[in-house]
Amino acid sequence: VIPVEVPQDPLRLLGPAEIRDCQDLPPARKSFVLLGRAAIKVTGATRVLAMGGGGVSLKEAELSEDQDIRWTVFALSRGHKEMFPTLVDWAVKNGAEVIR
Repeated sequence: VIPVEVPQDPLRLLGPAEIRDCQDLPPARKSFVLLGRAAIKVTGATRVLAMGGGGVSLKEAELSEDQDIRWTVFALSRGHKEMFPTLVDWAVKNGAEVIR
């Protein structure tokens, strides 16, 4: 287990372009998106498995579109219609694997 200090560590691990791509996000959401991006970068992941996903994981997926990262998304329900786009919406639109 490696402790991570949010938001300092992701900022140290990512490049200026990746940080700039998150400037429009609210601070709390931005911290989690940058943490996810740093995790993908540090581990060298080329495959992401997501159990559902809301706005944070959706933004992480959008930011990985120009990289060789393959997403598999399990379509999970929270028991109600989502008010905002989800990771499953992105996966369907972008041809990622969706498990229903």
